[in-house]
Amino acid sequence: MLLLGHGPAGEDGLLVLDPDGGQFFTGAVDLPDGWLTQAARYGWAVLYVGNVGGLDPQAHDAKAAARALRTAAQAGQLVGARIAVGTPAPAQT
Repeated sequence: MLLLGHGPAGEDGLLVLDPDGGQFFTGAVDLPDGWLTQAARYGWAVLYVGNVGGLDPQAHDAKAAARALRTAAQAGQLVGARIAVGTPAPAQT
């Protein structure tokens, strides 16, 4: 789940839960301009995780990113999943 404004220090963050609902990973994310508007429209995004060499997130080079993802996937070093995008509901007390 992508948590908007709920990262470790109040920034946008990523929370990945294990199959039992426990916290597997949490950390900050740097979202490109316009990404949030598009993701909010659909309520979901695809998250890729893997050992992807040669990928510069600041370059915004879609062809280079696709090439790096394809190379990692062919090497068995990449997984992807559809995740929910939004803000969590307030905690019930």
